[in-house]
Amino acid sequence: MCDDKWISEEFSGIGFGDKRLNRRFFKTAGRLFQRPMESIYEACGKKTESKGAYRFFSNGQIRTQIMLKAHMQQTLSRIASHKVILAIQDTSVLGYTTHHETEGLGKLTSVPNAVIRGLLMHTALAVDLQGIPLGILDHRVWSRLGPDRAPDISRKRIPVKEKESFRWIKTLRKI
Repeated sequence: MCDDKWISEEFSGIGFGDKRLNRRFFKTAGRLFQRPMESIYEACGKKTESKGAYRFFSNGQIRTQIMLKAHMQQTLSRIASHKVILAIQDTSVLGYTTHHETEGLGKLTSVPNAVIRGLLMHTALAVDLQGIPLGILDHRVWSRLGPDRAPDISRKRIPVKEKESFRWIKTLRKI
């Protein structure tokens, strides 16, 4: 596979504490990289390969932060050769309303009686002045769990650190 070299370089610093998990990561990442629009089952091509991928992702030792840390290390090394970079932030809404069995999803809308559930994802991407992506600088995923704020509470009275929009400032500070 021609993309194995890029994956092994990009994630060279990965460490799950078990060589078998590291190998499974590289194998699964290679399959998903080759077929990014496919489901895990379709991308892996074989029942045994897809089963291994699903076992990998359901393993308690597997943390997104471990994968991101390895990628972010490479991002920082790419940034080092630039005088100026742009850090572009954006929040995406990931709707999973039809995934009734999925736990941990939160409300995504303030429309009364609307049941739109899912996750929110905020990412900061480093790009050079020509717009070439250099990698991810920060990444957070969360759900809005718990009761909604009472509509009569003025947004102006809520301290900025308690607002969901504070993520923009937290990301800027991290960068």
